[in-house]
Amino acid sequence: MDKVLPTGSLLGDRFRITEPLGQGQDTAAYLAADLNQGGAWSLVWESLEMFRMRRKPPNVLQYLTVGERHYLVLRLEGQDLGLVFSAAGAVQESWAALWMSQVCDSIGQWHNRREERTICLQVGDIRLAHMRLLSTGRAIVPGCEVLAQASTPVVAGQEVSFSAPEKLAREPLTVRSDVYALGAATYCLVTGMQPPDPGALRSGEAELVPPRKIQRKLSGRLEKVVLKAMDLDPQKRHESAMQLSFDLDRCVPRRLRRHKIGSY
Repeated sequence: MDKVLPTGSLLGDRFRITEPLGQGQDTAAYLAADLNQGGAWSLVWESLEMFRMRRKPPNVLQYLTVGERHYLVLRLEGQDLGLVFSAAGAVQESWAALWMSQVCDSIGQWHNRREERTICLQVGDIRLAHMRLLSTGRAIVPGCEVLAQASTPVVAGQEVSFSAPEKLAREPLTVRSDVYALGAATYCLVTGMQPPDPGALRSGEAELVPPRKIQRKLSGRLEKVVLKAMDLDPQKRHESAMQLSFDLDRCVPRRLRRHKIGSY
């Protein structure tokens, strides 16, 4: 993908590009304003392969062909971060930090209500497919009971799951086990790559590549947060999902802190 659409581009006389989300080798993803729906937001996915797929994500609004470029436009409401990850390759740092901060906040509140019943203990892992987007651009976990439900992936990336190394070693799990999984999800979004299997990391068979060696434009602040959350020693991680949420929020630009997607 050698060129992305500039902000302000108009597709099909209906969708105005407001934010680039990310760019992979053969795909690009954008947030767009739906001019027909009066402020509704959509996800524009540029991919010939996706355009031709038999199975489509829910809430497809329109298929567009502009010259030799093909676009699939989806309603943002109800989509998940697994699908965004597939569309964008690597999600822009500002949006990944915002969305994961919001997800961590949701899960941290759930921890408090459930007296630290960790998701890794109850379900076994945390998945990008369970992190849903609202029409406002806010990321939520609709209810942590959703995490126990089987998901049917439409595209590669939605089935990606994350768990802590102590889970695989059958050691006692704590809230910090969920912190690891949330850190791994953030790593995946900002690098465009899945982190190595935690068991292989723990045994020394694999090594975690620092995020900035994969995506050089990432900030040192975000890299530090992610590597702390993914420390193999639980005692060196963030104490809670809420603390991780706070650190991720510090990586969010001021213009996004009110969870608005832009203006047009």
